[in-house]
Amino acid sequence: MQIGIQNRLNPSVMDIKMGSRTWYPQASMKYIEKCLKNDRESTSVHLGFRISGLQTYESKKSGFWKHVKKTVQSFTVNDVKSSLRKYVSSNPSSKTEPDCLFASIVYGGSDGILAQLLELKAWFEN
Repeated sequence: MQIGIQNRLNPSVMDIKMGSRTWYPQASMKYIEKCLKNDRESTSVHLGFRISGLQTYESKKSGFWKHVKKTVQSFTVNDVKSSLRKYVSSNPSSKTEPDCLFASIVYGGSDGILAQLLELKAWFEN
C-alpha cells in the first residue's frame, strides 16, 4: 500500500475486507473458525465487507486520525456509513457533518471504486 500512496499529499487510506469467505482456501479449521468469529462480530455478514483499517487526514493542526483496531472491528453498519462519508469529505473532522465533496470522484465515474468493484465482480463471474 505504501507504493500507492508515496507521492500523495496527506492521503486518507482505508483497508476493506470484502466477501463472504475471508480465509484462504488451504486454511486450517482453527483459522477458519477465527475468521468466522471475526465475520460474525463485524459488518461482514450484514454488508458483505468490513473496514479493517482507516486513516483520514483532518487538518494541518490535528494531522492524521487513525481508528483504533478494536474500534474498527466493532463497527456497526451506521459506523461504516459514517466512515465512508468522512473518507470522501474535505472536512473529515469528527466535530462536523461530512460534506462528501469527493464522493463522486472516489466512488463514482469510470475509475471510481464502484466501477472497479463491478469489473472485479464480472471477472469472478466469468
